[in-house]
Amino acid sequence: MKMDDVLKVTGLKKYFTVGKNVILRAVDGVDLSVCRGETLGLVGESGSGKSTVAYTIVGMYQPTAGTIALNGKNVAGAAVRRTLAQKGAIQIVFQDPGSSLNPRRTIAQSLGLPLRLHRRVSARDLPEKVAELLTLVGLPPEYSDRNPHSIGGGERQLVAVARALATDPIVMILDEPTSALDVSIQAKVIARLADLQSRLGLSYLFITHDLSLMRNVASRVAIMYLGKVSELAPTAAFFRDPLHPYTRMLLSAIPVVTAAEEELKPRKILSKGEIPSPVNVPPGCGFSPRCPEATPVCSKVDPAMVQTSDTHWVRCHVYGATGGPAG
Repeated sequence: MKMDDVLKVTGLKKYFTVGKNVILRAVDGVDLSVCRGETLGLVGESGSGKSTVAYTIVGMYQPTAGTIALNGKNVAGAAVRRTLAQKGAIQIVFQDPGSSLNPRRTIAQSLGLPLRLHRRVSARDLPEKVAELLTLVGLPPEYSDRNPHSIGGGERQLVAVARALATDPIVMILDEPTSALDVSIQAKVIARLADLQSRLGLSYLFITHDLSLMRNVASRVAIMYLGKVSELAPTAAFFRDPLHPYTRMLLSAIPVVTAAEEELKPRKILSKGEIPSPVNVPPGCGFSPRCPEATPVCSKVDPAMVQTSDTHWVRCHVYGATGGPAG
């Protein structure tokens, strides 16, 4: 674990039993890290396992295997019990604030609950701390007496962000935090998250299916496919030199409005079919049934993750053990 890694996930697996002798391999051996103060983007189609990674890291699920290290200390596993401080140090903001906020509670009650559970403030100082959290995310303190349904969707999401900040986290997991919002509101929420990161030194794991968004907010990008990371690189290198055929497929599908933007996109890759079910994972590389560049070995052997530069990794048979093209 590097000194600046605040969160490091190693060999993470999460399997679910969904029927008699039927195993769903939602996460199947994920390695990733989040450095102090950075935003790591985790991108993939629906069913890729990215949200399961988030829920396992935050402690909603117990991992089937692997470790989750917070500041170098493992906080996951059947024999590991997270302390209150460790629970508070990793917080999550869900996709839809309309469902993640209790409609029967006032905003003050929603923000007050984690403050009381984590013993962050006395009962006497609770109203002042709630007002402070609302101000921190750019909302009027007067909102404390309102219910979530009485404010807009973007404001509800900022309340959810304030609730996550109540425990003074060092890592925040943002699970599609803007996908349920209007486009005009998304930019305001993203700008507020960037401001909070700068002011508070937060580390973000930003989960999304929107690659265009990652270009603007992420330090590095990891691509997930069928429970595994298929490519990991700094954002600039990722968009300039995508290596995995699946990555190039995703990038070539980004809508653009000018010819200049079109020229920057990789060659168009047309995939066949849809992402397979994690209940019925194909042999070899999980992307091989859809990959136009697949060779016979791809359907037989699951490729290992190889390093192609100091900061670029890819899981593909095209690249040999030394990181150069195989052959």
